[in-house]
Amino acid sequence: MTRIIQPYRRENKQGRRKPTQQRRRQKWNYYYYSSLYSHKFPAISRLVAVALIVVVVVTTRFLLLTNDADLASQQTQVTSLDVATTHHNKNNSNNNNMHDAILLQMPDWMDKYFVWHRQQRRELTVANWKDYKYLMMQCLPGSKKCGGTADRLKPLPMVLRLAYQSQRILMIKWGRPAELEAYLVPPKNGMDWRVPAWLWNQKEFRQGPRATNLEELMNLILWTNNSNHHPNNDDFPRMVKSRVQSHDHGMTLYNIQRERISNEKYEPTFQEVYHLCWRKVFTPSVPVAKIIQQQLRTTGLIPGQYVGIHVRALYAVTERDAATISAWSRNAVNCASQLVPGGPYYMSSDSNHAISVAKIYGHEKSVMVAARSSIPTHHNNNDSLVLQQPLHLDKTTHSARTLPSDFYDTFVDLYFLAMSRCVTYNMGGFGTWALLISPYANRNDSNNNNNNKSNTSAGACSLQHHEASGMHKCDWVNRADGIDRNTGISSADVPEKQTKITDGWTKVMYDPPMVP
Repeated sequence: MTRIIQPYRRENKQGRRKPTQQRRRQKWNYYYYSSLYSHKFPAISRLVAVALIVVVVVTTRFLLLTNDADLASQQTQVTSLDVATTHHNKNNSNNNNMHDAILLQMPDWMDKYFVWHRQQRRELTVANWKDYKYLMMQCLPGSKKCGGTADRLKPLPMVLRLAYQSQRILMIKWGRPAELEAYLVPPKNGMDWRVPAWLWNQKEFRQGPRATNLEELMNLILWTNNSNHHPNNDDFPRMVKSRVQSHDHGMTLYNIQRERISNEKYEPTFQEVYHLCWRKVFTPSVPVAKIIQQQLRTTGLIPGQYVGIHVRALYAVTERDAATISAWSRNAVNCASQLVPGGPYYMSSDSNHAISVAKIYGHEKSVMVAARSSIPTHHNNNDSLVLQQPLHLDKTTHSARTLPSDFYDTFVDLYFLAMSRCVTYNMGGFGTWALLISPYANRNDSNNNNNNKSNTSAGACSLQHHEASGMHKCDWVNRADGIDRNTGISSADVPEKQTKITDGWTKVMYDPPMVP
């Protein structure tokens, strides 16, 4: 500052008028206040700085949200499924692109849990297994009631969330009617839920409280997760066993706990995420996969290009009169014609008579109604009524001498329904379960019990043809003129079609099994 002030002093000695205090302030304003501003007015300085930061942050956030909205709009356009009848015969490459886009929606917590689970399983040994916590979905030979296949496995996303929240290793152990590995196994790069033989032989491992409903399971998980006890203490339940049955299979509770991704976006719903976690946890066992591939070649059905029909004829009963079952079957095929006129259709039921009636009715209507090849296609002195009915996992008595192969049909039907573009279903959870597993059919209304029985808009393709209150009557809809429908067997030997069948199965629904 001396070098700036000195010239004024020399000028004053030469007789020039001395600058006034006001002039000095004007001359020195820049130097003085620029150096002392923050010391003279600290509050104002901070307010100005904060205001500038807020403006920058708000502007940046607005631009980011705008970009996110544009990306979300593009993502929605990519992942939305067009199931209108005029777009029914899409090629398989579009289906693969759709599948890859959906895979990007897996929640972060689920992805992290799969990575964590794989690491814990890799480090698990005979020496350290007591240092871990476990959550096991089980149905053992001595269990009185476990429910059907859907009752046991449909709560998968909710159980995964609880395992993640409590940092427990999720495992699955069956024995009734057989080990689950006879039908489903972990995929090659998926989650290994199997219980090693050496671990199952540990008596302490098998001990722990069991929950039969979600409320009990939640209480056990929260208690053990918040406990300050060391896992080696005897009063600490290292193992929590789940044999949960719920009317909505944990869907409501799962959706309530969804995490917020951004201001206006949440993670996928129970329905939207189901197919993703299913592909990470399950793939058909080798025997079941071979049967599915054989049936695909026999029927000529292309995954994603047919309608699945499920008729639970023996819901809550062991017998039902043939006339009622016949009426239900014909009506179910009529409902399928409303979803996609002209077929083809795949029929699944717990009654051989229901399947036989549907196949005959389809022949009368000149549409293909496929089913497992072991089911007769024509009546012969009512032989189909005396054949052994498809077995239900929870209705088979303990004394019945069954083999694991006796229940293959259940899982074959499950995958055929899940590979369909649309599904018409009735009572029970099997049909809606297939909707959840499917990468093609709409999953948003798979547990919706509203009065809207049919939804055939773009992205939605399902119809409930029967419920507890009675049958939802459907009229037959003929195939529209000019629409070329693939009716299956007649062109099953076409190489292009065989390629679509193979690609639709291996690229969308099937993963190689994990090495034992």
